[in-house]
Amino acid sequence: MYNTLNEKELIARGKIALALDGFYDLSDLKARVIELQPYIKYFKVGLETFIRFGEQAVKTVKHNGGEVFLDLKLHDIPNTVERSSRAIAELGVSLFTIHASGGVEMMRAARIGSKNQANIVAVTVLTSINDQIIDRDLNIKATVVDQVVHLTKAAVASEAVDGIVLSAAEIPLIKKLIPPKFLCVTPGIRGITSEAGVDQRRTISAKDAAINGASIMVIGRPINLKNSKEERIKEAYLIVKEIANAII
Repeated sequence: MYNTLNEKELIARGKIALALDGFYDLSDLKARVIELQPYIKYFKVGLETFIRFGEQAVKTVKHNGGEVFLDLKLHDIPNTVERSSRAIAELGVSLFTIHASGGVEMMRAARIGSKNQANIVAVTVLTSINDQIIDRDLNIKATVVDQVVHLTKAAVASEAVDGIVLSAAEIPLIKKLIPPKFLCVTPGIRGITSEAGVDQRRTISAKDAAINGASIMVIGRPINLKNSKEERIKEAYLIVKEIANAII
């Protein structure tokens, strides 16, 4: 029913990254990639999955038709980040994350380590954080939006990263700050028939994310928590259609 994507839907497919979280058996992860790669280009291997399966998770995605978004959010001294970025690039991933709050020197170290073999995106403010948390817990006397703008400027100034991670709702506020083709990677995307995770506080629909100019939308639980293969495929396809319809 959903096997053939039209031209716009193929473009939409390239804007989706499925979060591969909550897997305890590598064969199940492999099955999910095979199941959904006709509708999803990127598969996000996060901290939990990488700790559990290591390099095998990356190989499994690559060997079964997906591209790897390695989401380890590096945040350390520049020397450590440089060496870690080199190791990541050697895995053959398409893109990986670092924290913009690590500073310009650290971002540049990531670029040196990766040797331009993978795209680097810098996390601004996690979508689980709101103004209350940023003030109370982090003691940052700025709004989330202010901090996103500040870290976007730092990421651009570093001339070392290919994009940033932020809520898609914030893209209109930083569009004038970023160069052409700068990636905007956006977690906190709601499904068609379900919400984003309850720990996501700055969420948005796939349609609005596409309209705002999101490059890659990270979607996990709205697809993964469906009860059957058929339901997951249907949700993925409906998201593809929603994005395709929003593309100008």
